Amino acid sequence: MKNFISLFFTLISFFPGLVFASYSISPVQLNIHKEAKIASMTVSNESEKDKHFQLTVYKRSNMNGKESYVETKDLIATPGMFKIPAGKSQLIRVAMKNAMYDQRPSAYRVAVRELPRDILVRGSHVNLVAEFKIPISIINPENAEAVSN
Repeated sequence: MKNFISLFFTLISFFPGLVFASYSISPVQLNIHKEAKIASMTVSNESEKDKHFQLTVYKRSNMNGKESYVETKDLIATPGMFKIPAGKSQLIRVAMKNAMYDQRPSAYRVAVRELPRDILVRGSHVNLVAEFKIPISIINPENAEAVSN
């Protein structure tokens, strides 16, 4: 067991791509201006293999100090599912469906979820995937402040 742990940490130090997510998201917070009704971000695949992703929009609430996320249709993120070839990027757009959201102090998140890939390996193995929830602020130009973030 001790040899396995040593080998594991040696592999991590020389090949970090084997353990950690090898993609990036920019920017890490979206601001949707009420007049424009749309914002964009980029997901870049920095690995040597194709990656598949799925987007989900959540409304965040905080009741009695407990945070919860509920899937919502208030905003739309596109494309909903996509594949990024190795070394390439994908533009993501998040948009408001209508102008009702300026009165509601709601926080939104768009989840960027890496989908697992099929691996044909004999024996035990672990396939790690990651999900990042990117905060979304809706900005009303009349009062120039974010409804929530």
